[in-house]
Amino acid sequence: MISGLAWVGRGKSKTIPVKFEPTKEEIEKAKEHARNRHSLLSGAGDAMEEDDDDVMREFDLKNYDDDDNQLGDKNLIYEDDDIDVDLADEDEEDLDDITIRPTDAILLSVVANDEDDISHLDIYVYEEDSDNLYVHHDVLLTSYPLCVAWSDFNVSSPDSSDCCSFAAVGSFSPAIEIWNLDMIDCVDPAATLGKQKDKNTHTDAVMGLSWNSLKRNLIGSSSADKTVKIWDLSSQKCLQTFRHHSDKVQSLQWHPTEQAVIVSGSYDKTVKIVDVRAETSASSLSWNLPSDCESVLWNPIRPQFFFAACEDGKVMMFDAMKGGNSNPMWTLEAHAEKSITSFALHPSLPIFATGSDDHSVRIWDYSVEPKLLLKHHMGENVYSLAYMKESSHILAIGGEQNNMNIMSMLDIPSISPLFGVQQQQQQQDTSSSTTTSTETEESSN
Repeated sequence: MISGLAWVGRGKSKTIPVKFEPTKEEIEKAKEHARNRHSLLSGAGDAMEEDDDDVMREFDLKNYDDDDNQLGDKNLIYEDDDIDVDLADEDEEDLDDITIRPTDAILLSVVANDEDDISHLDIYVYEEDSDNLYVHHDVLLTSYPLCVAWSDFNVSSPDSSDCCSFAAVGSFSPAIEIWNLDMIDCVDPAATLGKQKDKNTHTDAVMGLSWNSLKRNLIGSSSADKTVKIWDLSSQKCLQTFRHHSDKVQSLQWHPTEQAVIVSGSYDKTVKIVDVRAETSASSLSWNLPSDCESVLWNPIRPQFFFAACEDGKVMMFDAMKGGNSNPMWTLEAHAEKSITSFALHPSLPIFATGSDDHSVRIWDYSVEPKLLLKHHMGENVYSLAYMKESSHILAIGGEQNNMNIMSMLDIPSISPLFGVQQQQQQQDTSSSTTTSTETEESSN
């Protein structure tokens, strides 16, 4: 099952990734890290005991340290002095295979239990001009992943201005792993948020993650332990914990223009907005929903509005400026009597996509009242959706059977005209900007 997707900004990845070269000390450190993670899992609470047992069986963790020459039982890495780890010495053809070009789009996918019962983070390259998608490299995960978020904040060197690419992964483990995507064959995360004996660590699965695009060292997490936590990546410590929900917190997102505001949606059938500068969540705003919240997102075009996608198949849009408990602007029955399992907003057009366990992906126009533009049968439950920002007509779709699909809105007659209008508007904006600039130059002369 593809449980989470995230696009990486174009040009944000290293052209030639670094290949991890472990020392014996680093191998032992990685083993210790894995033991700590599973120890943390086993203490995560009674609600997760069954899942912990499944993880132990899946990865044969009872025999984790029986082999002296490898990390775990999945052949992650060998202590072999003959292995060539210098990418500069690779054959030209091999080097070409791993080179990431400026035009390449990078897509992150977290896969929970593939056909070999292994969970992993896949780093895809998508070549838009040839519609070619392939896995560039992957990272093996020891816990069932639930969500992924991307950032170019350098966790390893917070003061660095170098180009970098990192992914945060939330899973059944209470710890959050931050992986360096510019490193191949890496067996240990660049950072882990949540230590075994730290009272500020989540005590249950991490269900949602959101990196703050305005204050890039901050990341928010939501958990089955009913809390929302704010983390500082510079210090790798939890800054604040909010306990304003009474059930599992499935989803959260930072506001796109207000760096201290975050929205969260919970299985307690509420959406709440809180200013993280407040010492407590007593001042949070709240809205009631008809069922469990599966996803909550700010409107990227008019960010005073936010959307809530629900377990009963409904999507609702609210105006935050009207205050807590205000009525929704509209309510849409997107998937009758079926749960919405994935939800994605287009970055610059009034379009959103919904995925469901009714095996369909549906595209909606919400410029006025929501209107169905496309219903596409996928043949499997749909668990993740993500629009690419730079080429916003591209929608990535992840399914129950680990199938990755790329859909182009330009190929859909009912949708493609909207993108023509967008391109015309962009051209007009560019022309207007150029004219204004010329007039300014003339007046100054």
